[in-house]
Amino acid sequence: MIFFLQNTLSQQINGFSRIEYLAVFNAIIFGFIVAEFFMGWGNFMRYRSQIKFDFIPIFWSFLTFLVSILIWWGTWTNNKFIGINIFYYYYSLLLPLLLYLVCVFLFPKINETATSTKIFDLKCYFEKQVPIISLLYGLLFTAMILNSVIFQEYEFFHLKNYIKGGAALLAFGGIFIKKRSYYWLITAVMFVLFVGFLMTM
Repeated sequence: MIFFLQNTLSQQINGFSRIEYLAVFNAIIFGFIVAEFFMGWGNFMRYRSQIKFDFIPIFWSFLTFLVSILIWWGTWTNNKFIGINIFYYYYSLLLPLLLYLVCVFLFPKINETATSTKIFDLKCYFEKQVPIISLLYGLLFTAMILNSVIFQEYEFFHLKNYIKGGAALLAFGGIFIKKRSYYWLITAVMFVLFVGFLMTM
């Protein structure tokens, strides 16, 4: 185990540091995340006349985009750890992978042929996906708390982690509370928590 965590390789080869090399793969994953957002929003605009829209998944998509930017912002300080050992690097991939899964379930794949003959009900789609989206959101915010400790951003009992913890509990609640009023509550409180988190930075 000690051998597994040891840092025995050179930190720089031919002017190319290990951190720069490893960060490339993280950036590729974030590129796929952003692509999912733009393809999802693009489909909403492209097939807008054939979609029965619902505001909640639209708001959730914008919230997820804001959170993804926040996570990407935090990777700047995390990068100094990813070259230490492979454990740090594996964990650095967890948040973007969870984000990507959120995007996959949040945005429906709208087929042009199918929508030409019938209306796509976004509300119906979203309500079917809410349990798994809520689970992924809860895991995402929980991972963000652990991320702050593992990468030594701040202590476990910190105001920012209390905010993330509250967001995680709300998200996990969406797995069991299958009511539209609760989805609106999550939407409103998440945006408030997001603003509050920004004010602590």
